[in-house]
Amino acid sequence: MGINETDHAHESEIRRLKERIDTLEALNTSFQEMQRRYECLFDRSLECIYLHDLKGNFLDANQAALDLLGVGMEEITSLNLLSLLGEYQMPLADAMLEEIIREGSQKHATEFKLKRRKGDHIFIETQAAPLYKDGRAYAFMGVAKDVTERKTFEEALQASERNFRALPENANAGILVISGTQGLLRYANRAMGEILGYGISELMGKTLADIVSEEYFPKIFERYLSIIAGASVAPSYEAKFKQKNGFNVSVSITSAKTHWHGQPADMVIVHDISAEKLREVAFMKDQAMLEQCVAERTRDLMAINARLETEIEQRLKIEASLTESEEKYRSLVENINDMIFSVDDQGVFTYASPASQRLFGFTPDEIIGRSLFDFVLPQDGQALKKRLESQAQRISLIEEFRILDKHRGVRWVQTSSRPIQSGAQIRGYQGVITDITQKKLLEQRLIPAERLASAGQLAASIAHEINSPLQAITITLASLRKALANDQVLQENLDLLREAFISIRETVKNLLDLNRPGLEGKTLCSINTLIEKTLSLLNSQLKQTRVKVDLRLAPGLPPVMASAQQLGQVFLNLINNAIDAMAGEHLVRNEYLHQSSGGTITISTDLLGENIVTKFSDTGPGITAEAFEHLFDPFFTQGKKRGMGIGLFICRSIVEAHQGTISVKNAPGGGAVFMVNLPVASPQGDDHARI
Repeated sequence: MGINETDHAHESEIRRLKERIDTLEALNTSFQEMQRRYECLFDRSLECIYLHDLKGNFLDANQAALDLLGVGMEEITSLNLLSLLGEYQMPLADAMLEEIIREGSQKHATEFKLKRRKGDHIFIETQAAPLYKDGRAYAFMGVAKDVTERKTFEEALQASERNFRALPENANAGILVISGTQGLLRYANRAMGEILGYGISELMGKTLADIVSEEYFPKIFERYLSIIAGASVAPSYEAKFKQKNGFNVSVSITSAKTHWHGQPADMVIVHDISAEKLREVAFMKDQAMLEQCVAERTRDLMAINARLETEIEQRLKIEASLTESEEKYRSLVENINDMIFSVDDQGVFTYASPASQRLFGFTPDEIIGRSLFDFVLPQDGQALKKRLESQAQRISLIEEFRILDKHRGVRWVQTSSRPIQSGAQIRGYQGVITDITQKKLLEQRLIPAERLASAGQLAASIAHEINSPLQAITITLASLRKALANDQVLQENLDLLREAFISIRETVKNLLDLNRPGLEGKTLCSINTLIEKTLSLLNSQLKQTRVKVDLRLAPGLPPVMASAQQLGQVFLNLINNAIDAMAGEHLVRNEYLHQSSGGTITISTDLLGENIVTKFSDTGPGITAEAFEHLFDPFFTQGKKRGMGIGLFICRSIVEAHQGTISVKNAPGGGAVFMVNLPVASPQGDDHARI
């Protein structure tokens, strides 16, 4: 393309742009003219015109409306239409607004009592229509007129028949009283005659059909019959009356039921609204022109909106993708068994995942804002701080330490965290806390278990070595007793030796039984015998701790079907716990203190129905309220320095495996009472061996 052709194309494009600019300027000029005419009509209208939003806040009002309310233009936007009404008018106002939004217009004017700026009240009659933007109503434009005089007149008319005769004649509104099946005019005031062009005497004797235009007569006559029949109808409406000269006049009508010489009648108040209708027609014409200009401008904006919608759609897709990713991350964090956390540079939690409740017993809200070291066991806290300070520059930190949960239980945890950095400065840490209590307990139990197995084998070997000479000594004592039967003193000494060796043999047998877990089945057992055997194993410990045992065993108890070794383990554990409670070590203010030795363990048995109840009572400090809930939980130690906290858990498991129950309470005078309830053996168990 040559230079001339290019210049020609540019000039053509410039001309096209100038023409479009001229067209837009003409449209703008037309729009401004229409706006000026609308504003002129709005400001100079004698009717009260106002605008308010969907909540009743005034947006604008013409001078007539400002005068009616007694406020200035600078005050109108701070007022709310609903605030000018009394509480009793709120339902009517809400119903009017709902009708306008639902129907798109208000079919009938509504009356309200308004409070003006000066404190006095006026009655208005208002009718409004919605204004739309983007297809949705955003405000209301209404036309109101002061009907205070009419309302005052109506109220006065209802209050006194005598005042009724004087007031209507001087009222500015037309008044009619109609009765009879044909709608006969019984009364008309001067203003009514002026509206229709008749003298008052000329109106008397006429019917509704004579003064109502044919277009409105059927509906008005139907309303009239409903009113005199006592039915409820809308009090205000508009219609057209026929004047004497044959022309129709637009009127606003308010009806109310009354009586005329004892007969039901309709009192009608009529206002000539012809001038208002003319203004409305002019207003609607101007509004149509304005809407046309707005429509043209809207088409221009639609193209811009289309481009914006495309951009918004793309952005929404990106946001949806981000939201989906965020939901996946949140679901992972909230459902993982390990606790996700973040702390600041002082170790204060800034985030904790829901797993904190399973780990600590605390909800995330209870943890956030607290220091990590609030939960660390005091013995581990200082060492942990030193390790963290020495390894602050590492990319990844893995630490193991103990914490106290909400119920003061001790748990082992492992943290794996990374520093949160801002440049070269560490702002905090984020990572994962894992419960490794089971792992630690297994590690702690492995060595004792191996030692216990070795001790068991050694005990079995020693017992075997002791049993052989014991048997020989027992036989020898029997031979001596038989050979020296005449020496009474020697016989008594031999009996003492024999009983001592029998005691040694029983001790060895109990030691063997104790180190054969799970090898013996259930047999018929005597609870009293098991208790006595268990106590024989603890004689030295009882003497060392100066703990006394008060046995109150009921004689003649029936046997129970049980594993003697397992029940012996239960009784041994309960007695050891009682000894520890009275002569053991307990945690007080983070230090382990020894209590004074001594005390008494009372062991009693009794038959209650088909169950044998065994009670172990001590004179120790008893059990705290916090410990009751977790006493039979695994690894709950209640502040004891020794043991792993699984003894009572195992006891309960054994007792429940024997269809029994184990419970605990505090004695009224102090100390704890453990109760083991076991069922009596059924008759089928008689064939088994007894213990």
